[in-house]
Amino acid sequence: MDGNGVKKRLGDILVEQGVITRQQLERALREQSTTGKRIGDFLVDMGFVRPEAILRALARQHGMKYVNLKETRLNPDAKNLLPESVVRDNKILPLEKRGDTIRVAVADPDRIAILQEIAKQEGVQIEAYLSLDRDIDERVAALFPVFVQVETSDDFLDGVEGIDSLTQIAETEDTLSVEELKAEAEDAPAILLVNKIVSHGITSAASDIHIEPKEKELQLRYRMDGVLKATKPIPKKLQNHILSRVKIISGMDISERRLPQDGRFRMQVGERVVDFRVSSLPTIHGEKIVLRLLDKSRLPPGLSGIGLESREEKILLKVCTRPYGMILVTGPTGSGKSTTLYSFLKELATPDRNVITIEDPVELENPLVNQVHVKEDIGLTFAQVLRTILRQDPDVVMVGEIRDLETVEIAIRTALTGHLVLSTLHTNDAPSTVTRLLDMGVAPFMISAALSVAIAQRLVRKVCDVCKVEYQPDEKVLDGLGLEGEERKGPFFRGKGCDQCNELGYRGRIGIFEVIEMTEAIRRCIVANPSLEEIRATAIQQGMVTLRQNALKKMRQGVTTPEEVLAVTYEDE
Repeated sequence: MDGNGVKKRLGDILVEQGVITRQQLERALREQSTTGKRIGDFLVDMGFVRPEAILRALARQHGMKYVNLKETRLNPDAKNLLPESVVRDNKILPLEKRGDTIRVAVADPDRIAILQEIAKQEGVQIEAYLSLDRDIDERVAALFPVFVQVETSDDFLDGVEGIDSLTQIAETEDTLSVEELKAEAEDAPAILLVNKIVSHGITSAASDIHIEPKEKELQLRYRMDGVLKATKPIPKKLQNHILSRVKIISGMDISERRLPQDGRFRMQVGERVVDFRVSSLPTIHGEKIVLRLLDKSRLPPGLSGIGLESREEKILLKVCTRPYGMILVTGPTGSGKSTTLYSFLKELATPDRNVITIEDPVELENPLVNQVHVKEDIGLTFAQVLRTILRQDPDVVMVGEIRDLETVEIAIRTALTGHLVLSTLHTNDAPSTVTRLLDMGVAPFMISAALSVAIAQRLVRKVCDVCKVEYQPDEKVLDGLGLEGEERKGPFFRGKGCDQCNELGYRGRIGIFEVIEMTEAIRRCIVANPSLEEIRATAIQQGMVTLRQNALKKMRQGVTTPEEVLAVTYEDE
């Protein structure tokens, strides 16, 4: 409120706080008037302000407080404060109870009237705090997880009517005709069974589903938080029904059982739309099929939400402000490189920039980005699309992966001619980015001139907040980490296992990073065509924190365990 009791406009509050300029506000108001969007949402879309700043201003406007849920420890008892149906239906997060008052987080101040009605129904007082919508969703999912527990094959078979009537088939597919395979795959029980297998993968937040034929059974395994977890086997007699059904919905050739194939399909569960990349591989007991889940509804977290320490985050945000240069993200398969690239795009994709990506495949869609899916079988390669993109007046270009000299040379020329280029490489650490480019045939002076930052990363599993306990690790683990003296006393934390983490003791993963900013000292080092050891020594001298050091810091914070640090990093990192 101002001195006359009139509620201040959101834009005016943001200007007063120095978050945006008066010119930015006036520009946004002019353009926003034709879209129907709220001014706060429009300012975020234009890249003028971060969502957190909007919420802080909204909290001031409505006389409320803002709470950063990422910095607030989840209270497992909060799930008992309000019924799950009330929490989910109204998209609120209970935080704690003080006397007769329940503190809750909401994303929209306009929901106050709804909260007052809930308070009346539940016979309590409610104090509302503003927080990010995505953070509320994550915490609600953690408080009220949706898991389909799979302990025996009967769990999958229960409720599938007609399962007993499925044809008893031989252990080899070779005796069946294509027509018989199609008929079995279209049986209602086969459809329901595959739907249950796939739905479990979605609700348990699996990244991959492995369907593996064995000599006398069919094994299902789900990769959750980077680790494969097996169910009890499914009877061998159901193998053809399941494999054939998956191949049909994936667009594969059901008659081809001797060569590998690739396919894809899309499934919607509730409001979530998930794309599946499907790969088949002939084995001695039948076709092994792996389904990779790509959740289209999953929003990239942004650079502030992937696990960066403050130094690394400042470096990357600074690089994002430059109009040209190259950002390379490195690491093995499954280390989260794509998530990091999409987090960059979240910072960079604004209505006043032309952002184009080249991907294989497009994993997450962004309405502010022009995304291209390469098709190498028809000649639509990374290099071919990249050459075409340069005639499309781009500001930012993302190349999903640099695989060959032609692609990297075009990417470097693009970075040197006034464009910001993002891409990935397969290397073990950040210093190896330079040696990998040298091995590909790129001249040292070109690397020095084009490269802005090199990032190496891994993913470590996070200790489950619900069953987190203090413990003392095995001495061999502490020796492997090189811990000495007081460091060996901890405290150390692990999860003992509970329903919410599927008895794993871990829930979710977070990135660990190694970031090299191209300072003048490092650029001079690169031009001299150095060894890997020389690059690493110079980078550390310039302030680089290694992967091992980054992981140890998260261990000391209680985010992960010593065993996980030892498994994911090695001493030289």
